[in-house]
Amino acid sequence: MSSTVPNSGVLFRKFDDTYPGIVYSPSSDWSHISGIEGVFNNTLSSTTKEGANIHIEFTASQIVIIGASIAPAGAADDAGPVSEYVLDGAKNTAFLFQANATNTTNTIFFNSGSLSTGPHTLDIGVITITENIPYLLDAVYLQQSVQSDQPSTSTAVWVSTVFVTPTGAPGGVAKDDNVSGASSSSVPLGAIIGGAVGGVALLVCAALAVYFLWFRRRRHGVYAYRSFGGGEPLFDSEKDRIRPSDVAGSQIEPFLAPAPTVSYSDNPSYSTRTPSEVPPTPQTPHTYPPPASSASGSGAGSSSGRTLSVVNDTSDGAYLTPAQRKAAEAKREAERVQFHADSGVRFDSEGRPIEASSSEILPLADVPPQYTPS
Repeated sequence: MSSTVPNSGVLFRKFDDTYPGIVYSPSSDWSHISGIEGVFNNTLSSTTKEGANIHIEFTASQIVIIGASIAPAGAADDAGPVSEYVLDGAKNTAFLFQANATNTTNTIFFNSGSLSTGPHTLDIGVITITENIPYLLDAVYLQQSVQSDQPSTSTAVWVSTVFVTPTGAPGGVAKDDNVSGASSSSVPLGAIIGGAVGGVALLVCAALAVYFLWFRRRRHGVYAYRSFGGGEPLFDSEKDRIRPSDVAGSQIEPFLAPAPTVSYSDNPSYSTRTPSEVPPTPQTPHTYPPPASSASGSGAGSSSGRTLSVVNDTSDGAYLTPAQRKAAEAKREAERVQFHADSGVRFDSEGRPIEASSSEILPLADVPPQYTPS
């Protein structure tokens, strides 16, 4: 059956909801109601199940879905069912429609707009629905195929967008291209965002390259003077006149150092002799190392070894070799040292010992110690 939509001048073919080319699935979720006035062919297909689907295969340049809605008592206006419309299996671009909870018929649920010439498919799915407000399908309008050299545009909108189409007669179906026009004039946001991100990345890379080149130049420069207050760098005029020094480091000969003025005694022994008994010390300057003639007259010791001249209060300790000095120290350590201690016995004025008693304790006399001469 052919029908011309009023006030449009475009020829449509109108199919009832009971047409065999409209496939309902699962069939148990759908019911077909007849004897209803105000709808096409007095029939409606109804469901209250989420996930119910309708599949339509057609060859046309435009498709329009017509339905109806009811308004139970106390229902909100936005409580109508939400349905999804997918053209040619493009699920990433789907059209969502929510019917108003009002008693209306001949309502446009979906308008594809202009399509390319050839076979197409339309899948309708019920997403959200309540038991008292069913989804009602009335008819399907198909526009006769028209040859056109213009490229077709997609008519679906993003899934995240829900549109509520106002009720109206299908007379405005053929010339209603608002949806397709909005889709064809969309701005390529991906290209704009990609270009902006690429430009920012390029600027960041250029800034990093300039910074590292400047840092390396400052780091590997001959001079690293830094000025303060905007003036010229310090010693900038003298930089070209600075040359490496040709003066070699000085070396100090330890053996040419002057002899100490104070006599040194390694381990002086105690002597009770008077100054008249001490023989005069030879007035010979002492240097280290001593002359060969002095080293040879020192007795035992290698002629090639180094000797140390030590000034003591006796002349027999001069020019001792380390071996001789160790022998003298061993001799002194071998001598027995006699110590004197207080025995605790006290004597009276006549020289008789006094017995110790707890009642009377005489204080100790402060007597200087005496040492046995060695």
